[in-house]
Amino acid sequence: MAQSPLNRLTAAVGYPEEAPEGAVEFTFQVDGAAVRAEASGARIILSLVLANAPGELELQQIASWAAGRILREDATIAADPRTGEVILWQDEASNTDSRTLHRFFETFLNSVDWWRERIDSLRSVNRENVDESLVIRP
Repeated sequence: MAQSPLNRLTAAVGYPEEAPEGAVEFTFQVDGAAVRAEASGARIILSLVLANAPGELELQQIASWAAGRILREDATIAADPRTGEVILWQDEASNTDSRTLHRFFETFLNSVDWWRERIDSLRSVNRENVDESLVIRP
């Protein structure tokens, strides 16, 4: 019997767990992040929630970065208006060889790292860049 696409992916990346037989979704725990894998038709889709309900200014900055990343990576960033989440996703043919699946997963994680760094920087306060005239002091 042939392995399911998700189990082929877990084997290709050397993940210590297998997806349950017949599963169409599986979550990888990688560096504190929950990477969701979904078998959909002839594709495997990896996705990760990067931000929950970011503010309008954050969304504008994320969108400006996305425009520059389009040609550099295969992962796509999207905002779900229903949930307010910013999601990074990427897909690959489910019948591809193990080497390609491994590279697909690795490439996605590299994109995740890049995006997480940028989004974390939006949320951290860098006092050197704060306009002192806007700061209210007690």
